[in-house]
Amino acid sequence: MSINLTDEVRQWIECEKIVEGERIRFDAPKPAKRLDIPLFSEQVPSDKFVLSLYEGARSSALILSLDAPRKFTMQARHASLPLVRIDIDERAKHTNPDGKVLCGSHVHVAVEGYGCSFAFPLSSDEGIMIAGSSEDVPEVFESFRRYCHIDDNLTIKWSLGI
Repeated sequence: MSINLTDEVRQWIECEKIVEGERIRFDAPKPAKRLDIPLFSEQVPSDKFVLSLYEGARSSALILSLDAPRKFTMQARHASLPLVRIDIDERAKHTNPDGKVLCGSHVHVAVEGYGCSFAFPLSSDEGIMIAGSSEDVPEVFESFRRYCHIDDNLTIKWSLGI
């Protein structure tokens, strides 16, 4: 299935979004925490958007590795309507409305008729178009940011997910 966006959703995704307020530097969320960054469009200042970043909780075991599996979610919303969400989690399972089960990291896009309930594997053409060809969180974020047209001046200080 290709990404079939409504005109309204396409306009919301493609409009340039700027960080609201003076602050443009943020620390990535710590495990089990969420960071919400308010955004707006200069073209339509009344359109409010939110960039949400969430680092999944860790077990109590100490992982001595820089490439330990991470659970990380990034999402762009128009007000409270999800537009695009990426779930990075090699153990994730998602069932699409057509019954197809996806295993591993995937991307949700608000497609016509399904909202954000339809997902594509990160490795699919649709996933690569949105998230790039890496599962490295900072690299995926940069691809996600470009796809969603989010302010280039926004800086996220990434941690190792611990």
